[in-house]
Amino acid sequence: MLQSLFDRITNEATSELFFLLAGSVILLCIQQTYSAVRKAWFRRRVRSKILAYRERKDAINVVDLATGDPEFEKRNIFSREISRFGDKRCLYVNMPKSLRDKLRAKEKELGYMDSQFTGFHEDASFDGGKKFEDLVEITGIEDLPALIDKHRVLVGRKFLGAVEGMIFNGEKYGVFNLRFTRFGEEENPPLPA
Repeated sequence: MLQSLFDRITNEATSELFFLLAGSVILLCIQQTYSAVRKAWFRRRVRSKILAYRERKDAINVVDLATGDPEFEKRNIFSREISRFGDKRCLYVNMPKSLRDKLRAKEKELGYMDSQFTGFHEDASFDGGKKFEDLVEITGIEDLPALIDKHRVLVGRKFLGAVEGMIFNGEKYGVFNLRFTRFGEEENPPLPA
């Protein structure tokens, strides 16, 4: 009787141990496969984003002069507000009046509150003028005011139609001047603005 009980425990314990080990191995394989699939999916997503970035970069013909690879160090980030006799230098390109009126009507139709309406600024260039002649001197592009007039209509239509992600146009900081230099023995790049 005792021998048969001992044999039964041994046989069942062996089978239980086998199933426990087999289940552990199967679970480990599933976890490893899941981890490998997630890592491969992440790499593929990152690779596609990098390729898309390179295509956009090539399409707009931009040359990197300095990069913060892998990142700009906080101690190498400088910014200052550019002013002209104490007044901030600003660049505003207003929408044509007809498009402003249509956008305002659309916002009223959608039920926007007064505080939610799009704010507009009159044309203003860095020198405080409204004709962008200072930009012609800075850039050397003679027909720049005509190009600005052409593109204010094109961009205004995109905002009116809310296409290509043009839904909100808040104030933004821009880069007025760049100076490239390096810091330290490792020649870390700064981010000047």
